[in-house]
Amino acid sequence: MKAKLPDLNLGNYFNSNDFMEQKFNSANTNLGEKLHKLYNNIEKDPYSNYQFDLDFFYFLTESIISDYIPIVKQFNSVRSVKSATKKDLIRRLEKGKKYIDENFQRDIEIINVANEAHISQYHFFRLFRNVYNISPLQYIKQKKMEKAKGLIHKMPINQIANEVGYNDIFSFSKAYKKHFGYAPSETLK
Repeated sequence: MKAKLPDLNLGNYFNSNDFMEQKFNSANTNLGEKLHKLYNNIEKDPYSNYQFDLDFFYFLTESIISDYIPIVKQFNSVRSVKSATKKDLIRRLEKGKKYIDENFQRDIEIINVANEAHISQYHFFRLFRNVYNISPLQYIKQKKMEKAKGLIHKMPINQIANEVGYNDIFSFSKAYKKHFGYAPSETLK
């Protein structure tokens, strides 16, 4: 039996914003943003008579809940008894998602993404759909179309098609129209 090599980038991953616990980092949350604004106001005028009424605390509570809900939904969408297993699967899944984000412009196959995430293709596909409510293939197409829409006023359509990984303008135009409901040429009008 061949021993599995350790993931050498795991330490970087645990300290990145991709790891579940880091999603509550103050820089990445509604609550953190609001508390930073409050801190800056107090720092500018520390001697002002600040009053914190009940609405202020409700406002903070809403921020906490709005930050927490998406993460809990993702966590609960992974079917596993152990919390550690759920975290590991989400970590692997997000590693695959990051691979897609970095390579969607190329012709990538789900088997390669699943291998990158160290999960079987079937398990990756099923987990991705459960956690993100979209299939990996749909996610790749969505990424391509978002990139294309951002480039539509910057370069010719045939170059955009090439840039986002389509071999010809016709298949790109068809995919664009299916995604947005109108042709790329209509966006230019």
